[in-house]
Amino acid sequence: MSRIWKYKEDEGKAVDAACAHLKRGCFDIFKLIFIETRRQYDELIETGSSTLSIIDNGKFIHDMLSSWVKINELGRAARMSEGDSRDEEHWHIAFDKWEVVMAECADFTKKFYLNESVGWAKAQAAEREREITAERKRKEWRRGLVTGVVSSLIAAVIMAIVSWSYYKLTGR
Repeated sequence: MSRIWKYKEDEGKAVDAACAHLKRGCFDIFKLIFIETRRQYDELIETGSSTLSIIDNGKFIHDMLSSWVKINELGRAARMSEGDSRDEEHWHIAFDKWEVVMAECADFTKKFYLNESVGWAKAQAAEREREITAERKRKEWRRGLVTGVVSSLIAAVIMAIVSWSYYKLTGR
């Protein structure tokens, strides 16, 4: 980030412009952190509510959703309060609001995204899915066995009837 001082430009004006660029850069960094927290939230949501609901008997997912709603509302309010970065009053108000958002984002990452229980819940869900898949395969195998036996019996009965009928007609 740079601000070029122009020849014969008032130094105070150049410093003010450079400060405005730095402030704008800070706001952009705040927004990038907010976007990263949104990505973390989306990744957790993709995990599935049934998976996350086994953590803390559903309290984890409830608290996570509440935290995200709070972050989203605070972020929206901070963004709306930015105004002109050259205006000292608005800049401080917006910066103070973004500080709260950043604290909430850091808290979200620590409490939810980096929570060791998420990995455990994913492992539990994967194990449950393996068990369900194995049970389905056992049911399909049993169904196939029963279908094979029954169809073989039906074929044997039909063959016996056809043979008996042929024997009766031909006498052989």
